[in-house]
Amino acid sequence: MSAIFRGMKAEERAAIVKGMRARAFAAGLSENQLWQAAIDFWAPAAIVTPASLVADAIKFAGLLNNAPNVSPPASAHRPQKRRARLRKPRAMKGNENGLDYWSRATAAAVFDAASALPQLFGVHFNVLIVLRHDLLDCDEAHGAIEASDLIHEAAQQFRRLAGVQARLHSIYRHRKTDRDGFTTAIICHIPPLWADAMRDWVDGFIERRFGTRRDRRAVHIRMTEHPDMKGQVRRHWRLVRGLAGALDPTLEIVHEGRRRWLVDLLGVPRALRRPGQALSLAQRYRISETIGASAQARARRERLACLSAFRDQAWGALTTGWELAGHNERLRELDERDQKRAVIMAHWPKGRDPLHDEVRASELERLRSSWPEDPRQRPRAWRGWWLPREL
Repeated sequence: MSAIFRGMKAEERAAIVKGMRARAFAAGLSENQLWQAAIDFWAPAAIVTPASLVADAIKFAGLLNNAPNVSPPASAHRPQKRRARLRKPRAMKGNENGLDYWSRATAAAVFDAASALPQLFGVHFNVLIVLRHDLLDCDEAHGAIEASDLIHEAAQQFRRLAGVQARLHSIYRHRKTDRDGFTTAIICHIPPLWADAMRDWVDGFIERRFGTRRDRRAVHIRMTEHPDMKGQVRRHWRLVRGLAGALDPTLEIVHEGRRRWLVDLLGVPRALRRPGQALSLAQRYRISETIGASAQARARRERLACLSAFRDQAWGALTTGWELAGHNERLRELDERDQKRAVIMAHWPKGRDPLHDEVRASELERLRSSWPEDPRQRPRAWRGWWLPREL
């Protein structure tokens, strides 16, 4: 969407925003949902040709025209609290004071994704970006769009720098508090090799969107790279716990025979535990596809599911850095599987006769069935938290 707005006059941008608001209202969607659908639609494909671009433009026009071209009433130009409450995601929890909190399910999704990052890719979060939208003169809807644009375009820039196979792993969270106002906190991983180039790109993005005269406190960027693994693990979980300041402080867990606050078991610093005000946004947080539910489901289908200390309530092991050992074992197991598949393919090559094909398929399925679905049953070179203590 930034390509649309870049170089436009303020009144032209306002006209586009007004039109999108009208389409969203007519379709019974939130304005943010329609913007997100447009952003997702224009995510660049692997190959873009003039013909495909024309086809995409026609499809996009159809997306917008699905809603009648009517103007919303004056009261619809501002987020309506009643509609926002009805559209509140199940993962968020509020109370009688109108505060929004993370539920246990939200915390599980975020901590599992943060754990999946080193398990699947062998790296940790090392970058924090905070956008203070009040200081950027952005309301909630506009601020959410700008944050989404930043993440989307940063992912594309990272692919241009590091190669088409490179992916930007990230989690972001919108929040509004009395102390900080409306903010977006983004954590991601950027390899040290590309840190300077990506920092320059982010600075350029902010200047293009908000100018050079913005309040210096409006955007905070910190990239950290510790030389030792212990420091990297500590920084990784510090960033995740920073997002978890939105967790409901009244959630209790039975641990070692007594009830404990979940926020304490996760180690969220007390200084970050602030009540959050209700937001008129359909989505308060987002996890990149590379480490989210779809990536974890794909690993399960491949019988290389990620472990989850959160799901197992192994609170003592949650942030100890065991994931890197699991990543190395994952690589070794993938190599062993490839070797075993190669042996089967050599004994029963393709193209001989239907009997060979049937035997080969049977042997490959037998090999696949030998891989345990439960990740705790895979061989480990380290002692898992699920094992009996006497062992």
